[in-house]
Amino acid sequence: NAEVQCHLGMAHYMMGNLDAAQTHLEEGVASPSTFSVKEEARQRLVVLRNHISKGGQLSTDELEAMLKDQPDDLLALIGLATLREENGDLAAAKELYQQAMNVNEGVVTPIIALARINATEGEMEEAVEFANKAVQHSPQDPNVTHVAGKVFLQAGNFELAKAFLQKAAEKRTDSPDIRFDLGRLYYHQGQITDSLEEVRGALAQSAPFEQRTRAQRFLDMVGLWSSTNPLPRNAVQKAAEILKDSPAEIPALMVLARAAEEGSDIPKAVSHYKRILKDNAK
Repeated sequence: NAEVQCHLGMAHYMMGNLDAAQTHLEEGVASPSTFSVKEEARQRLVVLRNHISKGGQLSTDELEAMLKDQPDDLLALIGLATLREENGDLAAAKELYQQAMNVNEGVVTPIIALARINATEGEMEEAVEFANKAVQHSPQDPNVTHVAGKVFLQAGNFELAKAFLQKAAEKRTDSPDIRFDLGRLYYHQGQITDSLEEVRGALAQSAPFEQRTRAQRFLDMVGLWSSTNPLPRNAVQKAAEILKDSPAEIPALMVLARAAEEGSDIPKAVSHYKRILKDNAK
């Protein structure tokens, strides 16, 4: 009975049993029969497919309408939170992810999202707490271990960052973003050759690469700092632009320090180097 399949699917959906929910909803929605809950089941299936594979996307208005009828709709909360995060409204995204986590702590997506957003906002204690919780929940999920690795890298816990990033890389050999983050970690640890190998390898991959511009700038800054030639006139401006977006990007800080040295401003150079040491000794 298609209607029964839809009811079963929506029950599993609300409990966070996503595989079972998808199986029942697809069977129910595929039926040519017409019944009262079919449209609601179809909407839930769209949200579920988007959550699993990013294969579809409901609009903000559609998700808000769903939440008006069902305030505890787990995946609608996650879907709307994702849109808010993508649009830069991190406060609203955090609130929605928190609501989703409160509905069902057995779903890892809002947990790791809260780790990511708190890290973006510099709230590292909360970020680490959520990252640990997410890893405990899904230790084999490469998306979880990748985000956790980035959080621990930002927090200065390089050993945990290395463990999680390497674990993510083993599962996702096709991910340039993971390779770049491994490269950043190796640079923090003074493994410059390994760092450059990972960053160059990431840039050579044809897969979608969210951090491609940042990776190229990273290489550019390493090249400027290590060059035997005097820094070009625009080096300081380039480094300053990078630091606006990534305040702890060590190669850019190294370029500023070298520029100060070349300009005989030793106190400023010392200040930059002390900041690098401080950031690298957390």
